[in-house]
Amino acid sequence: MDIEVGHVPVAPSPPPRRRGVVVALVAAVGLVVIGLIVWFFVVPRTGDNAGSPGPRPVPDILAQPRWSDAIDVPGLLQVRGVVDPEAGDIAIVWGLSSEEPTSPDASGTYGFQAVNLATGAHLWSVVRDATVGDQAPQPVGSGGYLVIPVTNVVPGTQAWTTRFESIEARTGKSQGTVTLAEQEYLYVDAGMALTSGDAGTCARDLANPSACRWKTTGAVTGLIGLSPVFGGGRWVNTDAGVLDVRTGKPAGFGADGTYYDGPDPEHIVRVDRDARTVQPWDTTHDRPLNLAVHIGGVPPDGGGYIIDPAASRLVVPAADFGAAGSIVTSYDWGAGEQRWQTTVHSTSLTVGGVACAGTVLVRDGSTSSYVVAPTTALSASDGRPLWNDQVLLVGSGQRVVYLGGSGGSPVLDAYDAASADFAHLWSLDWPAALFNIVTAAGHVVAISMPPPMDSPAPGDTNHLWVLSGA
Repeated sequence: MDIEVGHVPVAPSPPPRRRGVVVALVAAVGLVVIGLIVWFFVVPRTGDNAGSPGPRPVPDILAQPRWSDAIDVPGLLQVRGVVDPEAGDIAIVWGLSSEEPTSPDASGTYGFQAVNLATGAHLWSVVRDATVGDQAPQPVGSGGYLVIPVTNVVPGTQAWTTRFESIEARTGKSQGTVTLAEQEYLYVDAGMALTSGDAGTCARDLANPSACRWKTTGAVTGLIGLSPVFGGGRWVNTDAGVLDVRTGKPAGFGADGTYYDGPDPEHIVRVDRDARTVQPWDTTHDRPLNLAVHIGGVPPDGGGYIIDPAASRLVVPAADFGAAGSIVTSYDWGAGEQRWQTTVHSTSLTVGGVACAGTVLVRDGSTSSYVVAPTTALSASDGRPLWNDQVLLVGSGQRVVYLGGSGGSPVLDAYDAASADFAHLWSLDWPAALFNIVTAAGHVVAISMPPPMDSPAPGDTNHLWVLSGA
């Protein structure tokens, strides 16, 4: 399965493209920035969230596919995004609603509609008012629930508060709304809502967000652009050390206050911001597996890394960039031995991409999947450059990597990451002129882009298209 960790974008929009999203709400000079963080492994859950199917992997479509017929999304003036609540084929489409507010004090409304992407059936819809000072909602999904966080900024001040609602994705039933204390933060992951501020941290099940599953006097900690929850949703970083997400008990490692990260319990790294290093860590014995590797910075300062569990490798860029480009090095996970080193012809490379099957993709400049940027495919076995282009990184499955916009063309391309030469599998024209491609609920989906503000055309923009195999 593909893994993307390390340096990832802080971006309030477009919507999250992958499963297991975390939101950190941060106020600065009256502007709320919401970080979208991506994770690819979710461990089995216990308690109230047991039975949730968890995130579905992106499909590996090897043969020429097609777009489904357009799925209408009525009642939305603008489609803002698609959220994966981790509930099978269900996806939540959301945006500005055409319905009138229910309160005279409301400034507008937002609509949220559940759609079965396998059948195109509409399951339920809800509309929520926006009040004066509300920022646009940043809905996320986790553990079979849709979470709608909204931050309200007091006009002319830096004061802000956040409220969030949890909705069961299969039924549309609200599980409750919680209003946080002023300048209290919200993190959503592993079927949990972690609310954290000066008074400590409350860990809440999304099935019952009004109650604390556990509390601690410490605060959730993390690096901008990285999730505080890691290990496939098993642990969370706090200033009291690493804790178990479900119980709040000490994890048995990570009491040093340094940041830890990783996609599953067997592939954890210790990230030292001050020393600008990343180091594979033995969580059972709380000790390093090998020497720390200098990565030249951690988000948001630059640098980054890719963890490849399938090959048990850690891939990092050099701290400095030479005239010939950037040096990328692959290390053995357990022994720490260098497996290969290669030069990518870029002076602004940050390792932010994916490790998929036998290929590692690294991206130039911004690591955002939403941006067309120079991307290089390297052989995971020996580091040989296989392919390079300016593309949009749509997503990847266990074998297939989906890329868009090659050479500025309105085309979706698929490549075989398991092949020795990153073989091209097929191309497919985009379904419309103004749209965005995301991955959600185990599907590749094209969604309508919002029309220009000066020329709205709601009748032509509220559609979804789902990529389907032969």
